[in-house]
Order: sequence, then structure tokens, then C-alpha cells
Amino acid sequence: MGSYIEGWWDCEDLEELFARLCHLDPPFWERLRSYIHNMTNRQLPSLSGYVAKFHYDLGNDFFESFLDKDMQYTCLYWREPGTGRPAKDLEVDFEEAAFFKLELIAKKLKLKPGMKVLELGSGWGALAKHLTENYGVEMVCYCNSEQMVLHTREVTKGLPVEVHLADYREATGLYDRVVSIGMFEHVGFKNYKTFFEVADRCLKDDGLLLLHSMALHDSLHGFPKYLSWERYLDTYYFPGYWMPTDTDFVVASKGIFILEDLHNFGADYRPTLLGWWENFQKNWHKVQDKYDSKLYRVYKVFFLMCVGSFRARSLLQGVYSKAGVPGGYEAVR
Repeated sequence: MGSYIEGWWDCEDLEELFARLCHLDPPFWERLRSYIHNMTNRQLPSLSGYVAKFHYDLGNDFFESFLDKDMQYTCLYWREPGTGRPAKDLEVDFEEAAFFKLELIAKKLKLKPGMKVLELGSGWGALAKHLTENYGVEMVCYCNSEQMVLHTREVTKGLPVEVHLADYREATGLYDRVVSIGMFEHVGFKNYKTFFEVADRCLKDDGLLLLHSMALHDSLHGFPKYLSWERYLDTYYFPGYWMPTDTDFVVASKGIFILEDLHNFGADYRPTLLGWWENFQKNWHKVQDKYDSKLYRVYKVFFLMCVGSFRARSLLQGVYSKAGVPGGYEAVR
């Protein structure tokens, strides 16, 4: 896609193009390059800061141009949590879906006033602000993006939120709940066990962990159709990115946690991505003097490539306990 980014050619329907390209296999040399590339651990603490600077520290005004008002950069939830009704039966707009996503997480965590919550990867502070304002909890957040940390501190000013500019592996303390939203894709398959060990170290024996991540169906992981997608994200979007599989949610936590609930709402990513793309087109004029046209094309490809190829992917939320929830965990949809 480098030639498209450079403006050498154009296409009237990128979504359909990417949907068709997902059915093609890249050449042998591309597969070999990707396999070799991922033999090393590219998500070491010394490298993780580069990803933050390359992508997330691009400029908050840029991300504000397409995200919701609270700046959530992960899949929204297009139904009211607890109703059990599919999104197609509800008239939900973009900002409502953003609110429902925060409420879904809160309800799954079974929060009580006074609880202490650890967030691994705070984003721009949407969850920390929502939970402390509405559920009476205290939060400690770890994030390695300077811009995200500064914004989180700003939007949670006066709230019981402590934000650290640090890698998730540096987390300390003991908490009633641990939550991680959209950060697991940056952990890397060589570090999945470490992630769960950090969560285990910081979680009380009767606590809950909630993990939210995009995922690939296990039957497709490592196969050519995935490698072409990974190559684009690694080059232009998320250096060191690695999408976990649905099986990783179970295997990587084996011997550490019990998986109480696994919720797949990957279908909700399509309206989320289309909402981002609509906002991006509408607001690009506000930031185009600061960012060049190549960046516009990079994000256009990302939004429409995701829409066209997400049929083979999942959006998973897993809820974990250390020794089982007495009486059973009550799932929320």
C-alpha cells in the first residue's frame, strides 16, 4: 500500500478493494520476511516507548478530529449494556455508543465505592474519568505515551486518579480490579505470559481482571492473509503490532487466571470505524495545515482496510478471576 500512500494511484471504493485483497495470498518472500521479523521480541520495554512516540504522540488535536468527545480509540458498544438487545434493534448514535462502551466495562467489573482499580494502558483517560466520577473508585494508570498521560491528568484533575508515564511491566501495588483496554495488541505474543503475571501480581485474590483486545480467529493466525495486514500496520501505523488470537485469551493465562467470561462483539467495530472515518473526513480541514496529505491517506487506508477485512476478526473482552467467583460470575451483555 506504500504506492497508494505516496499518491501514485487512487480508488473509488477502498473498502471493497480491501475486502477482496483479504482473499489473496502475498508472495513467498513477504511471508518469509514476516516470519523472520517476528522471531525477535519487538515489544521489549526499551522499544515500547518508540511505538508511543511514533503513533500516539502524533498530536492530540489529530485524534480529536475523529474520536468521540472522551477520545476512546477502541471499539465502541452499539447497544445499551444489560438490555440483551442487538444493536440493530436500537437507534444508537456515535456518542451514545461511546458511553455504552464505558458502562459495559464498569458493569462487568462489578465495582463498589472505595475500590482501587489499576488500568494498564490508560489511553486519553476516558475510562479513568468515567469510573471515578460515576462509581466512586480510585484509579492508578500506567501508560507510555507522553501525550496520553498529559491529557489523562488534565481530564481527571480533581479526581482520585494517579497516572504514571511508564511501561505496564512497571506497575506496582495491590488492587481490587485490573483493566486493560486496547493495549494487549501492543504486548506481543512473546510477552503474553508476562502481561498476565503483572496482572496477577497486582490483583487481590478476590479481584477481577478485564482484558479488551482485537483478536484474530485462531485458524487464520500466522497465515498469509494475516501477514499482509500485519505488514501494513507495522510499517505505517503500529510498529511492533501483533494481533492475538481468540485462543491466546485462554492459553496465555493458563495456570494464572480462570476465564470467567469471553464476549465477542467484533461486529460493533464496523460502525465504530465508519464513525471515525466520517468524523475524519468532516474535520480534516481543521488539522490539515499541521499534518501532510500522506497522513490523511494512511488513516483512510486504516479505517477502510479495517472495515473491509474485519469479518475475519473478533473484538474480545475477557473477564478473569484468580480462583473462581463464589456463586459464579454474572455476565453482562
